Amino acid sequence: MKVDSAKQLPIIVLGGGPAGLTAAFDLSRQGRKTILIEKAPLVGGISSSRYWENFIVEYGPHTYHVKQDDIDDLVRENYDGELAIKKRVTNMLIRGKTYDYPLKFWQLFRGLNPFFSARIVADFLVSSIRFSLFPRPDDSFETWGLKRFGRSLYQLCFGQYSERVWGIPPSEISPRLASSKLHKLNLKDILIKLLGGRGQEQATYWDEFIYPEEGIGIIFNRMAERIALAGGEVRLETVPVGFHFRENRISAVTVRRGDGEETIPAGGVISTIPLSELGKLCRPRLSGPESAAAGDLKNRALVLVNIIIAADRISRAHWVYLLDPEFRFNRFCEQKNLLLENKPPGKTMLTFELCCGYGDKIWNASEEELRTMALEDIGRIGLLDGLEVEKSMVTRSKDAYPIYGLPFEENLKLTFRGLSGIPNLFSAGRQGLFLNSDMHDSMKSAREAARGLLEDRDPKDFYRENSPLFPSLPGS
Repeated sequence: MKVDSAKQLPIIVLGGGPAGLTAAFDLSRQGRKTILIEKAPLVGGISSSRYWENFIVEYGPHTYHVKQDDIDDLVRENYDGELAIKKRVTNMLIRGKTYDYPLKFWQLFRGLNPFFSARIVADFLVSSIRFSLFPRPDDSFETWGLKRFGRSLYQLCFGQYSERVWGIPPSEISPRLASSKLHKLNLKDILIKLLGGRGQEQATYWDEFIYPEEGIGIIFNRMAERIALAGGEVRLETVPVGFHFRENRISAVTVRRGDGEETIPAGGVISTIPLSELGKLCRPRLSGPESAAAGDLKNRALVLVNIIIAADRISRAHWVYLLDPEFRFNRFCEQKNLLLENKPPGKTMLTFELCCGYGDKIWNASEEELRTMALEDIGRIGLLDGLEVEKSMVTRSKDAYPIYGLPFEENLKLTFRGLSGIPNLFSAGRQGLFLNSDMHDSMKSAREAARGLLEDRDPKDFYRENSPLFPSLPGS
């Protein structure tokens, strides 16, 4: 099959989340026949929305961060109405007190016991002396944190919480996670600011967001509708089971729906599914080490317990992070607070999020067991004060967050090395690039992938521009 004839064949987009829909939307709008494959019964991925008991149920929920560019325009175009820009309100619960997020350390120091605050400073000084006398590279999340905060503050705000979220000790988590999430933050800078100095400029935090009154999923439902109107296809409850190659290019994709399989000739593929799944589809085109590396790129699963309470509102925050070690859940959201209208009146819903491993004890726990766990955490917070809990519902997400264990960088490099050798395959989005990115950045990378495929760009150029690790590949 020649490249010119391949341009007459459909492009297959794997995954119907924000990234996959963006790629399919752009391709369809350019007049290219596009078939989107999604395993779930609805589009949106972890940004999908559905209704339950007059509440919007989502996996979080997720908001769109406004960054004043063409992706903002794409979101607005697919809403067909005015989208108000809202300000994020997020809190952290530490030692029974509520603090702002991102953490304002002057607020924390004023709220803590003064003796514990003194201990934090003393631990930081000890840590600074220790690492000055015995230098050590930033070889893990734990080392990164201890060097910049000292043990007491690190454990209070980051260490124990990170282990609960990721399911592995912070000594086994890559320092890249810390440097990306806690950029330019250290206790020395905090103390300078507490004493009235300017300190360092902090990294940008996106606190302006868009969230439709109907839930974020309505944007992606409308994108799917417009893909179909432009001549594309959106196939739900369908999974890819294999690629077919001619020379080093993908020539067809076999998909399964129910008990039936179909092989679809393909001019190219944009994948937004997990890299571990994509690696399997690329066998035997990837080498043994490359295929194994893709399989080792794991994701953390997420269990969410939605609880309806007979109260108009519990707090004013959108999210509250639960940092203290006695909590089982990572955070909770009061989704109603994201809306301009107070609906439904007289009731509110709290969504408690708990990270776990796919198939482990938490993942397989019954709804009653998870409800009991959530109510125990609610009791520790002291939120309800005798208010009636009416109903609960559990939802689960298999691939919620990429796990940045110590080997992940080398595994990702090997995976991209293999994928970049397939000229008509681009892997994009949060899952496809193994990035803990927001909705905007996932959609932007998918738009770049669609452009790259249409313009016959070398995938290496795409990965160099969209993955922070690809430039360090030997020979890339």
